[in-house]
Amino acid sequence: MNNVQLETIDVYVILGALLFALVCNLLAKKAHEHAAAAFRRVGNVLVPLLIFFWLSDQVFEFSREPSVVRTEQTIIGILLLWIVASALKALYLRNAPRDSFRSRTPNLVLGIFSFFFVVVGGLIVFAAVWKKDLSPLLTTFGVGSIVLGLALQDTLGNLFAGLALVFDHPFSVGDWVQVGDVIGRVKEVDWRSVRVVTRELNEITIPNVTLGKERITNFSSPSPLYGMRVTIGFSYDAPPNLVRKMLTEVALGTPGIVAEPYPDIRTSNFNSYSVDYESLVFIADYGPLNRIRNEFMTRVWYAARRYGLTIPYPTQVVYQTKVPLASRDEKAELRALELLRGAELFKSLTEDECRRVVEEGRVEVFARNENLFNEGDQGDFLFVFLEGEVAVQVTGDQGKPVTLATLGRGDVIGEMALFTGEPRKASAQANTDVKALRIEKPSIAELLESREELINAFVASMSNRLRQADEAKEQHRAALTSIQPSVSVDESALRQRIRRFFGL
Repeated sequence: MNNVQLETIDVYVILGALLFALVCNLLAKKAHEHAAAAFRRVGNVLVPLLIFFWLSDQVFEFSREPSVVRTEQTIIGILLLWIVASALKALYLRNAPRDSFRSRTPNLVLGIFSFFFVVVGGLIVFAAVWKKDLSPLLTTFGVGSIVLGLALQDTLGNLFAGLALVFDHPFSVGDWVQVGDVIGRVKEVDWRSVRVVTRELNEITIPNVTLGKERITNFSSPSPLYGMRVTIGFSYDAPPNLVRKMLTEVALGTPGIVAEPYPDIRTSNFNSYSVDYESLVFIADYGPLNRIRNEFMTRVWYAARRYGLTIPYPTQVVYQTKVPLASRDEKAELRALELLRGAELFKSLTEDECRRVVEEGRVEVFARNENLFNEGDQGDFLFVFLEGEVAVQVTGDQGKPVTLATLGRGDVIGEMALFTGEPRKASAQANTDVKALRIEKPSIAELLESREELINAFVASMSNRLRQADEAKEQHRAALTSIQPSVSVDESALRQRIRRFFGL
């Protein structure tokens, strides 16, 4: 009878233990990542081991010698310490706020603390169960630690340097950093080293010991904004205020350069052949630095040509009593004269009038993707295109530019602003490098004063252009629903506006 009862109890114990293991595994599926590890260790390791010891003692009647019992107790004690370490880790990370110290603690650090917790606790369990004095073992362990430390001093140095980097947190994965002469984006941080990918797409591994000795520059923190300094020299004849105005306009018009903080342009040095101007501009991210610098300096060259400013190179200048006037671009003027005679807007002008307009105008060059003017700008000039291609754009309903037309050699743009002083109705962006003749209000005023009847010819041409613009907007109606086209062009009203603008 006793044997039957004992067998029944054994079955109940085993079934209860298996059920408990099943519950632990179910809890592991729903628990947090670190708490799940503790539940899995209980269900998959501790419970099966207890069942094994139970069966060996009660069913198979293995030896119950003290050494066997102590071995079982030691193993179970170490397993419990292992499970407690997982539970403590789960409690430490539970509900940790994002970007807090707890959430940023790496698994490497937690793993090291768990390891020492289990090792030290295991030694205490061993001493308590086996009634042993650990002093000789600790002495041996201390000597062995010294030998091991000397053998692994580089590895341990990297480890502790890595821990210092983790807690100091000088950079994160994805940041642009400079360590010594290495500049790149941080790809990976581990216990031994940091991997950085340079602009040339080379991966460089920097040991943590080296990082601890070098000065680290983080270009992405505390803000992704980066101050880019560019120094360019201009001739002594260039007025400093005009140079600073030109550089500021170019900076604000260059993609990638932000308007806040505002560009800081300063006269930095007087060289033997030039005056240096330092431009401190800010870009949104350090990554595209080289591309933005190239775009900025390219646009400076084009803008300097338009403003009549010279970027000198080392040379000797011999001054004479009479300095000759700067030569004009005669070839460009001949092309401009030919194209002006063929333009519909100026078809009523005589040969001499066309020549006078060209001589009083000036040829300007623009870089690809540079804006000749922007929608809403004030202006009293127009362009006749000599070379290149320009896109006429307006702002659509989604805030994105919509291209209405593409203009090229011989086309005219900006006549409404020139003849009426109205703000620009569209933007003009260069699709390629562009060369254009700029004609301003004084040149047209001279023509109208001598031949007021030209107003009718100009009005007829402008009315035709306005109708063409409305047709272009109608073709893009889906993107321009907020723009109402003109139903008809009132030539009489347009004529009166021209007269008022020119004081006729």
